[in-house]
Amino acid sequence: MGEHWLGYIGNLQVHWDTLITMWAVMLFVIVISFILSRNLQIIPGKMQAAAESIINFFLGNLAEIKHGEKHIPIVASLFLFILFGNLMGQLPLRIIHLKQGEFASPTNDINMTAAMAVIVLIYYLYQGLRQKE
Repeated sequence: MGEHWLGYIGNLQVHWDTLITMWAVMLFVIVISFILSRNLQIIPGKMQAAAESIINFFLGNLAEIKHGEKHIPIVASLFLFILFGNLMGQLPLRIIHLKQGEFASPTNDINMTAAMAVIVLIYYLYQGLRQKE
């Protein structure tokens, strides 16, 4: 196992290897989502049909939850980020030799996992309090 590629922004220690791959995954998911959501047709092409099947997957899984459709954006975003982040970890990025280390999957860093957990906790508490009103 390699060490993290460390850097500093002010007094904060930054793991550049996971930060760069995290931004690459976010950019990839945003670009693919943007491309797939443009020029939607009534009779879908292959790419639109694939995107619709992903949304139908989430609709099917969240159908049992009361008002589950409104949670699709955060659930799908986290799912796709984790999926593509882990797949990026499978790429042979070790062929790119860096003096400081090697690129790693964004979920390889406990800070990313903790940040996603905090996001879900805040969302869960917000939705729970909102439903109690």
